[in-house]
Amino acid sequence: DAWVRFDLSADSLSPLMERLCNVDFPAAPAGFASRTVIEHTGCYLVKHSAAEVTLYGPRSSARSLLHALEVAAASVA
Repeated sequence: DAWVRFDLSADSLSPLMERLCNVDFPAAPAGFASRTVIEHTGCYLVKHSAAEVTLYGPRSSARSLLHALEVAAASVA
């Protein structure tokens, strides 16, 4: 099928990523990529910097992933 892409940026994404997945985001270097699970959905995470990350997930789960991102972002705000 197809993929959905979410590009996230903030001053620090560590608090958000801690709520979403099991990747040790602060310890991962820039350019780090990993397959992980967000809301029971297999996703790919690419860390560009401490402030930028790209998430790829199945297109069929786009709405669920967006909801997970919104809820996690609201909890760290």
